[in-house]
Amino acid sequence: MNKKLLTVLIVFCVSSAVVACRFGKDAKFLFTKRVSLCSSIKALPLAEKKGIVKRVTTVNIPGILAPYNPGLVAHEDGFFLVFRHDIKERRKILGMPTPWKKKIHFGELKMPLRTLISAAHLDSNFQVISSPVRIDTGSDFSEDPRVFSMQDQVYIMYNDIEDNNIESRTIHLAKLDTKTYKISEHVNLAQNFQRIEKNWVPFVYEENGVPQIHFGYYFNPHVILQMKDPTKNELTHLLQPNYAAIQRMPWKDSWGSISGGTPCILVDGQYLGFFHSFFKEEGKIWYVMGAYTFESTPPFRVTACSAQPIRFKEMYQTKIKGSGSSRKPVTFPSGIVLSQEKRRDVLHVSCGDNDCGIQIVTFDKEALLKSLKPVPLYKGK
Repeated sequence: MNKKLLTVLIVFCVSSAVVACRFGKDAKFLFTKRVSLCSSIKALPLAEKKGIVKRVTTVNIPGILAPYNPGLVAHEDGFFLVFRHDIKERRKILGMPTPWKKKIHFGELKMPLRTLISAAHLDSNFQVISSPVRIDTGSDFSEDPRVFSMQDQVYIMYNDIEDNNIESRTIHLAKLDTKTYKISEHVNLAQNFQRIEKNWVPFVYEENGVPQIHFGYYFNPHVILQMKDPTKNELTHLLQPNYAAIQRMPWKDSWGSISGGTPCILVDGQYLGFFHSFFKEEGKIWYVMGAYTFESTPPFRVTACSAQPIRFKEMYQTKIKGSGSSRKPVTFPSGIVLSQEKRRDVLHVSCGDNDCGIQIVTFDKEALLKSLKPVPLYKGK
């Protein structure tokens, strides 16, 4: 037998053995596309049948193995997309890569992977029309970007390692030039509220003609942080009356605690956003999403919320690759744009799928808002 062919066979057998050893019975899942839904999600109605979801578009980024958790803003005649992608280093046997992952040196520490942020321009049909470009955040460990606009300026926010400490993450904010892909006026929003900070919800509120960045920090109680100057790490916790901060939500605890997702935007006189939560079932961690609205002025009381996860046909359909896991099916909303199609308002929501793919879920605005359950005024009586 040819020596080169024999070498390839040996490496393949070793690699297969490692995969089987590491993933056990679930190893074959790595090479399939569809996730077998758990019973709780199967029982949910399909949003397409209720007219809530119009379609789902998969976005493939040339040259990027597994992009996910995308932020989205309207840009000229199309869209501007930012996304996360991870890089794992692998050992090699006889010059061929194996499933054994080599950790990345980070000072005196070792990281399992690099987490990078890149961006690309999309046309009106969500087709990529520019080569992806990495956004230089000054770090190899930036995660989960969001983008939003204020006074025709695009801002990007993401979380990153704090002070070379892999056990601490903080939120970062910067202006983003969509032509040069460069950031400026970068601010680290370290507050030391907790060790790991992720998934703050940005929205822009205009008071007396002056727009200001706000962040939803926690859902219930509805904690809001105000940022008067986007160039300074100075945040104010807006004190709210009890009836606005703590409410009875229709979202059941069995679906998991509500956490941040997309930025929130003004829609029909109120703010609208999408959130995520996760729960455990059948030995897996399931990430799901819902939507909510809150008042357009202080105290920003939540007015309506999904009572159950939004299920659509293409959920969990990205083939597992990169840093995705068969034990963690994921739908993660992280971008939102209000648009029109055939004189009807629609919402384009960019989502990460299985931590290794990008989907744009297009919602009928009216049908979505009707699906939300009102949150009545609650004063603890």
